[in-house]
Amino acid sequence: MRYRVTEAAPPRVAGRAVQPGDVLDLTEPAARFELLAGHLVAEPADPAAVADLSASAEPAVKPASKRR
Repeated sequence: MRYRVTEAAPPRVAGRAVQPGDVLDLTEPAARFELLAGHLVAEPADPAAVADLSASAEPAVKPASKRR
């Protein structure tokens, strides 16, 4: 997932030297601390990709089956 570095970020984010406005490709677990600290914000998804997902007939996550 892509994340943008904020003005509040220190010189190093997720082990990388960064400047405000830089875009990083990180996994969600790798970005979690930096997101909570306010050092990163999620980049908006590609509008074409979002449109493709919303047109899907199936839900993105299927509900769990009930156990008896």
